[in-house]
Amino acid sequence: MNRIILIVLCSFMSFGIMSFGTISEAKEVKLNIKQKKKLKYWQKQITKFEGRIEKACGTKIPITLDKSGVAEFLEKNTSLSSYCESIAYPVMTFCKDPDVKSTIVEKIKSIKCMRGEPKALTFKMEGTSYIGTFGLGASNINRKAKEWLENNL
Repeated sequence: MNRIILIVLCSFMSFGIMSFGTISEAKEVKLNIKQKKKLKYWQKQITKFEGRIEKACGTKIPITLDKSGVAEFLEKNTSLSSYCESIAYPVMTFCKDPDVKSTIVEKIKSIKCMRGEPKALTFKMEGTSYIGTFGLGASNINRKAKEWLENNL
């Protein structure tokens, strides 16, 4: 009986771990030509922003953009990269402060921008990954991200 429970438990744990990957990695996102072009543009914007963070922090902190929000944001003529930059902006500004720069560089090694429910906005740390989950229509992202980082790092 104990062996069966252990096998079932391991199976559930294995499934759970696999489902915690980023949405862009876990699910294949089918994009049309227009969506691919816009995603490429947004990714260029994110790459530029990564450069600004690297300049301020003195180290590269890669940013992952969740591809599953492309269609929704494009349909509403809203920049997915701007939402992501709002999540990452406080990291850059904190690195400009010598009193907190070392904490940021030590605790944040990557930033993940994830799509969530409309108007939703949440933050968390998973290891050294700072993850912001936002939905279309989320507001005050920059301010809320800054407050979350101040209270949780």
